[in-house]
Amino acid sequence: MIEKIEKIKNGFFNDEQRLFKKVTELIEKTNQIIDLVNELQSEAGEEKFDNPVPFAHSPAPSQDPGPVSFEAKVRVMDLSKELGISNNATVETAKALGIEVKSHLSMISLADSEKIKAKTKEVKVNA
Repeated sequence: MIEKIEKIKNGFFNDEQRLFKKVTELIEKTNQIIDLVNELQSEAGEEKFDNPVPFAHSPAPSQDPGPVSFEAKVRVMDLSKELGISNNATVETAKALGIEVKSHLSMISLADSEKIKAKTKEVKVNA
């Protein structure tokens, strides 16, 4: 059984290495083509093509990801524990304030959590 597992594991590593080698070869060939295009364009007096080969993880220029936000967030259930109220009460309070929440597992911004805290304190004071 162990030999079988080792054989399968080695097969996966070999496939992975072959794939990596093929991708590397394709990138090298693409760079050669870019060099050729640049050479032809410079002979024709045109602007050079200086874009590197785009990788799968980089967005196309037309797909602007927009501003990236690293705003801290908190789960609704954690806020419920902090406030000492039920998850349902916290979800309903959030919805009443116009905060988009689906369940107690939803994540909300710290600013939204402060709004919920203020509303909960207001309700407790008025009760």
